Amino acid sequence: MKKTILTIILMVIIFPTFSQYITSEDNAGNYSTWSNGDNKGMGFTPWVTWLDEGGDGGIFLGTSHDGLINSSNGKAFGMWGKTNYMNARRYFLYPLNPNQEFTIELSVHWRDGNRGIDILNANGEPIFTFNISNAGYGSTGWEYLANSAIRLTITQTTTNSFEVTAYRINDYKSWSSGSLFGQVKGFKAYVGATGGGSGNDFFINNFKVETGTPSSVPNTADVKINGNVTLHDNEFLTVNNLEIPSNQSLTIESTENGTGSLIVNGSFSGSGTFTMERYIAAAEWTVGTDGWRLLSSPVADQAISGGWTPSGSEGDYDFYAWSEADNLWLNQKVGANNINTFETGKGYLVAYQQEDTKSFTGNPNLNDVSFSNLSYNAGQGNGWHLLGNPFSCALKWNEGTFWALTNVANTAKIWNSTQKAYIDIVQNGIIPATQGFFIQVNNTTNAITIPKASRVHSTTNWYKSDEGSRVVLVASPADGSSAQETYIRLVPGTTQEFEFEHDARFMAGYAPAFYCMVNDEKLSTQSLSDFNPGLELNYGFEKIETDNYRIVLKENPFDVNIYLHDLKTDIVQNLKQNPIYEFTSSEGDDPLRFKLKFGSVGIDEKPAVKSLAYVVDQNLYFTVTGEKRVEIFDLTGRILMHFVTSENYTTLPLTPGIYFVRVSTPSQTMSSKILIN
Repeated sequence: MKKTILTIILMVIIFPTFSQYITSEDNAGNYSTWSNGDNKGMGFTPWVTWLDEGGDGGIFLGTSHDGLINSSNGKAFGMWGKTNYMNARRYFLYPLNPNQEFTIELSVHWRDGNRGIDILNANGEPIFTFNISNAGYGSTGWEYLANSAIRLTITQTTTNSFEVTAYRINDYKSWSSGSLFGQVKGFKAYVGATGGGSGNDFFINNFKVETGTPSSVPNTADVKINGNVTLHDNEFLTVNNLEIPSNQSLTIESTENGTGSLIVNGSFSGSGTFTMERYIAAAEWTVGTDGWRLLSSPVADQAISGGWTPSGSEGDYDFYAWSEADNLWLNQKVGANNINTFETGKGYLVAYQQEDTKSFTGNPNLNDVSFSNLSYNAGQGNGWHLLGNPFSCALKWNEGTFWALTNVANTAKIWNSTQKAYIDIVQNGIIPATQGFFIQVNNTTNAITIPKASRVHSTTNWYKSDEGSRVVLVASPADGSSAQETYIRLVPGTTQEFEFEHDARFMAGYAPAFYCMVNDEKLSTQSLSDFNPGLELNYGFEKIETDNYRIVLKENPFDVNIYLHDLKTDIVQNLKQNPIYEFTSSEGDDPLRFKLKFGSVGIDEKPAVKSLAYVVDQNLYFTVTGEKRVEIFDLTGRILMHFVTSENYTTLPLTPGIYFVRVSTPSQTMSSKILIN
């Protein structure tokens, strides 16, 4: 048989040990005998073995030359062939992705005839051959060494290119092929045309496909963890079955920048260690409104002890569970409350004096979590229950029919620690990993399932799935220290009356209260079928400690004028033209201070005013000359920059996004939205 031998470039290779995700693995230790059609290990198709016509050969389990590639049972896969060739072929379940590597170990003694490995593509065609004969070990130029043990490593560098490196275990020699064309799908071992005798037996063993890059792992592959692996804060991993063997570990990293994400669609096994981290920023401990988080555990039976309950100087913490029946936060520090372990699917309110990264350690939850007949106590908790994401990834809230809501509101609430307020999550919105969330039931016959079918990878916090079909208003103190959002959604078939299925009741946080008032219901989300001209909505506002506030039209994707009418001052402002309204509030003000009016409502409007500023690239240009005061706000009304300038333009050191700019001159003040690309 003629073998095509590729020229090998000689170079020195260092083989570090990496922590890896293994997707295919097998060795002779899994077998008592070896026959055509056998399939042990993981991630491979069955063995296909054959002897070329007229040949004399076979396969067996035996001890490799010098035993250097034997498995724990002292065996390797043995082959022999005389007049013709014995072959053994195997494919991976998935072709190699970039950054995956396949390793295989070979053992040879005598070199007459030919023996070696064909690396195959998905069509079964050889795309690389490593052949050993009297002519040498491939084209490496290595001198003869009896009982040579060689490790081949095939690394897929791009979808259509790969490299081969080899290492001779006996004398530490190494070489590399350089870049080759093709995508690797399997291998074929062969031996033939030898003179016979056990010295011509060819041994192979220890097959493995692994990677240190989680994005290279096929989503439906079984994965075994090798080493102490960290899934970093910007990495996602989806697998079928996950195994963490003894003395191995998988840690999902969490930092101030984000948290890694894991979805296991099959089972979890192994006695190794699974840990999911949760970064928690320090609270300003003298400010009672700062640093609160809603948490949940992605593992079963996580103890609330150790790092979760720190002590010592400057190491205080607060930890609460919610009781709907008592309308009360239950303090974990009170022993009688028996808050000792995270309950799967439940949420908790926490704050920590020191910045820290907490750890959930145990078996990851892979199953639906269901609740039924949760309590409903009118005048107490009013049906509000604090649940939690029980998975090691984000969730799509109320996706399809997976959540099976019965007498549960379609809107959930998540605490936004920056805004110090609850925000509403509607259908298909994102609930981040390890995140607690509130739901409301409206009677004692109710049900909800937190489904594994709604798991999703997401780096987006507080994602609203209905962007483009809602108006968002934000009330905040002038210093931007907190912010309360309220929403108007377009939902066909809804009315202006309160509807439990489509609207959301308001929950107060530490921001100024701002809500739509419908009869005696305070709403954070009001659903309407249309913005009819003349429509009026009543809005309540309740101050906090400060006196100066602003209301910002954060989102308005509709071609409709929205007027804010301040009933205290009788000022009417077109928020579409001027989206920031500033006002003062005093103790004793009527909470029902504002009306929101849509379209043409018989109000004398000022002519449209030309914007005083516009953006090109990251430069803010002014349409007025002379001295002017410039203020830049984010979408919650928090001021980011303020300065006085007489220049015609200035460069804004802002990240891409949407902002508000307000330009004031002695004769006029104008606010507008700007987009930084």
